[in-house]
Amino acid sequence: CCTCTKNIEDNQPWIDCTQCGKTYHCTCKKISKSKVSEYRNSNWCCSSPCKNELMMDTCEHVDDLGNDSDATDDEEVFEVEDGARSGFVDNENIQIPSEFRKDRKFMILFELVSGIRTAIDFNSNQLDNLNKNFKKLDKDTKEMRKTINKLNCEKNELKEKVYELEIKTNDIKQQSLALNMVITGVPKEADDKTVVKFICQAIGYDPDKKLTGIEILPAKNSEKIKTKSILLKFTNHQTKLEFQNQRKAKGKIFTSEIGLSTPENDRLIVIRDHIIGEKKKMYDEIYKQRSVYGIEHLWIQNGNVLAKKHNNKRIFAINSDRDLENLKIH
Repeated sequence: CCTCTKNIEDNQPWIDCTQCGKTYHCTCKKISKSKVSEYRNSNWCCSSPCKNELMMDTCEHVDDLGNDSDATDDEEVFEVEDGARSGFVDNENIQIPSEFRKDRKFMILFELVSGIRTAIDFNSNQLDNLNKNFKKLDKDTKEMRKTINKLNCEKNELKEKVYELEIKTNDIKQQSLALNMVITGVPKEADDKTVVKFICQAIGYDPDKKLTGIEILPAKNSEKIKTKSILLKFTNHQTKLEFQNQRKAKGKIFTSEIGLSTPENDRLIVIRDHIIGEKKKMYDEIYKQRSVYGIEHLWIQNGNVLAKKHNNKRIFAINSDRDLENLKIH
């Protein structure tokens, strides 16, 4: 069988295409057992191409008959019985007068017209099915677009919630560092407590009972860098604010002022708020690309990274990647 490619058993009804000669199971071509002999006796074709070829052959045959001077009216080219099926159309409901049945040219043309009608019906059905499929596909596409739009909205809502959660989490982490300050640019060989003592003396601050701890902050590539950072932990906000005000009043502090270097090797000592790693990363990125961002001043205050651009009085608070994008735009 050319449809299912299985062998046709002796007890299985079959049918041949009158045009291409291919054999099929009747069940594969949806032909009932009661109609098998009827289809075999007609010009049954397995496909539209075969039907079209048969119509072309029929047209050529009509032309040959028209030019055949030896042909007689008694020659029967087609034998059409009442209720018989042609290879193209069901002729059960078409009553042909007996005098026309004897006209061979009429019967040939009748078969040809019947084939055309069948081809039109077939193509019409195919077009209807195609339109149905297109409508279903269009409906499915619209439903899919709705689903995609809904998922995009949910994704954006979730993204916004994640962003808000990250901000809140960072705020909580930053609050835990609210009583800390960091001294950077300290020579690695210097003693931590001595450095703090000299700085407090330089700004006129008495650290007695105002500090709860002095630690060294770990740094990346600590073997390559020549400085270190010292962490100061204050007892409360008031003692920290007092330290900040006196340092601000003093101004810049250099290593030579506190006996950590000679004037030739002088280095600036920077004292700032202790900030979480995410904010420190953003600070470093902006500092490295300050010319790209157009930054005039960059500093850390009250746990925030602050920036001021050239020819712009606005002060930008940088707490997230979104703030970084906003800094680029403005």
